[in-house]
Amino acid sequence: MTGECSLSPSFISLIDANGEPIMVYLPETNIENELKFNMLSNLSLDCFSSELYDWTTVPGVPLQHAKFMFDLEGCKVYGQLVPQTGWKYVIGVTDNVPQEVIDNCFQLVRRLVVKCKCNPFVSSQEELVEQLEKAFTREFT
Repeated sequence: MTGECSLSPSFISLIDANGEPIMVYLPETNIENELKFNMLSNLSLDCFSSELYDWTTVPGVPLQHAKFMFDLEGCKVYGQLVPQTGWKYVIGVTDNVPQEVIDNCFQLVRRLVVKCKCNPFVSSQEELVEQLEKAFTREFT
C-alpha cells in the first residue's frame, strides 16, 4: 500500500475513544448532504458500539484494513477502529472502489491525524479540528 488516496470521500468522521464525534469533514457542502452525511456518521456509531460486531476479530479481514459497515442512500460507509487510541475513523464514498483504495484512504487519514495531533502548537480539540480541516481540504479537494 502506498498510502495515497485516489478517491474523494463524501465524508470523513473522527470519533474519540468515548464515542464522541470529534469532527465530520465534508469536502463539498450543501445543507442536504450535510444532514445526510452527519446522519450516516451517527449511524456508524451504532455499528461501533454494537455487541453483535467485534471490531477486533472480523474473520478474514486484517485489523489494519477498513471494514465495510453499511450502504445507505447511495453511500458506502467504511469504518476502522484503532485499538491503541480507541479512536474510530469513518469514511463514506459514493463510488464502487476496490478495498485497497479504501485502505489507502484510511492510511492517509490516519497519517494526517497523527501529524496534526503531534503539532506542538495544537493545544485544544478546537485547534486540532481546525488543523485537520485544513489538512483534509489540501488532500481531498
